[in-house]
Amino acid sequence: MDWIQQTVAKARELGEPQYLGGLLALAATARAAAGEARAAAPLLTELEQVPNVRHTLDYLRSLPDLVRVAIAAGEPDLAARLADGLETVYQLDQHAAATARALLAEQHRDHAEAAALFTDAAGRWERFEVPWEQAQALLGQGRCLLALGRPAEGAESLSAARDIFAALGTSPVLADASRLLAEATALAGS
Repeated sequence: MDWIQQTVAKARELGEPQYLGGLLALAATARAAAGEARAAAPLLTELEQVPNVRHTLDYLRSLPDLVRVAIAAGEPDLAARLADGLETVYQLDQHAAATARALLAEQHRDHAEAAALFTDAAGRWERFEVPWEQAQALLGQGRCLLALGRPAEGAESLSAARDIFAALGTSPVLADASRLLAEATALAGS
């Protein structure tokens, strides 16, 4: 984290928006990954204020992580602002925006809509061969299906997510997927 903080400080000095925006996004996601989601919120708020940052290539591509971090930090309004009114030109940007919409629908407890949006996002990421985001979308789909009382369907999504996370060697989200899968399996069996 020290080198990221030093690099962000240097980027602030230089005043280069694209460089600063990418580093703020990196710093926020690193903080959240370290279990410090609350400490990431000010970084996301600063990111939101960087001139023209929403028009950089890195912004849209990091959007799913930015929205996940803002939600984990307890800042759903910030998450919505980060995803609001974006112009998506490239397919990758469209996939990122689809994931953000799914996350926001889940945050608003519109689980049926979110499940459908996560299904769409998972298919997009699979076709684009981005397993991390595909697994994240499957995990979200599984959470929503559980919330809708459809544990057998949720277990399918969660199992697929768990398998991808295991192949990627991503321990924290793998543990989440495994825990939710055990819950879905138990509910489906009862």
